[in-house]
Amino acid sequence: MLGATGLGGDAVEIVIGSMSPETWRKRRAGIHILNEFFEDQKIDLDKLRQMRADVTLVNALTWLNCKGGNKCLQDLRKLKMHGGIALAMFFNIDDVSKSPIVTSAAKKFELAIQSKSKYVTMWDLDLLLSFIAAQQEVNGWRLMDMTMALLVAFTAARMTELTRMLIGGINIDEDKMIIKIKVKKGKKEIEYNVEVSRQKGKICPVKAMINWLKDDECMKGKQDSVWYDQIKKRKMSPQACSKCLRKIMNEVGIDQQYGGATVRHAMMTKLRKYGATQEEVNAFTRHAPGSNVVDVYYNKPVGRDLSTLLLSGGDF
Repeated sequence: MLGATGLGGDAVEIVIGSMSPETWRKRRAGIHILNEFFEDQKIDLDKLRQMRADVTLVNALTWLNCKGGNKCLQDLRKLKMHGGIALAMFFNIDDVSKSPIVTSAAKKFELAIQSKSKYVTMWDLDLLLSFIAAQQEVNGWRLMDMTMALLVAFTAARMTELTRMLIGGINIDEDKMIIKIKVKKGKKEIEYNVEVSRQKGKICPVKAMINWLKDDECMKGKQDSVWYDQIKKRKMSPQACSKCLRKIMNEVGIDQQYGGATVRHAMMTKLRKYGATQEEVNAFTRHAPGSNVVDVYYNKPVGRDLSTLLLSGGDF
């Protein structure tokens, strides 16, 4: 389809190469369904040029809906989103999937995807902080786990960000710690700084990091990963980092339904609970200005046993 628009072979490769592997994987799935529709209806590219893009997408959605199948709804969503983008590129117009007749058809097929959080409630971050504050001197793997937990609790670091942290990217002075992180988005590499202030009490992620960097289990080279698996002899993966956090959560007694990465969720919930605005939390946790992701997905009421309230106000 790209070739038919007049793009040369190298230009087609550039367009496809500009997409991240994950985007291209998803888009290819939608285009594959669209291609099946073209083959079934005997529509070639010359005939396609004579058709309207939005009408073509609605016809394709109707055709797929009539076919049915166990994955029909998923395939309809893929076709609407990624097939619509492919048609928009072919006809050089705006996103076809937002056309009024496509939107009406999508509503008929119930393709609207509502924003839903994985968790209805969230655990209390104070449980984790109190547990860490009560610990005596620790070292080795246990120190690493607690340092990682504090870092996530004070920076909302994502698991992928943890894996990108290098020893040489950490600078510590009397007031704060600055961690340089490089993250890849598609083929682009973005570098930014995460700043962590020193705290005066028992809980201080900067002190914890200093202790971890001095520990015998921690790597010492500037290009070495901060979180390194000494057994497997490689930097820790996002999954491995999540498991480290979950180990600490197991000791605290956090319900098993919550993954290790929910330390981020718990810290954002606490920030909002104590008066931080959505914009402040967006800036602090590196979300885009104006984004409502924090409130939709992360800021949830803290789960508690309401049956205890039934005994309030009386001598039972």
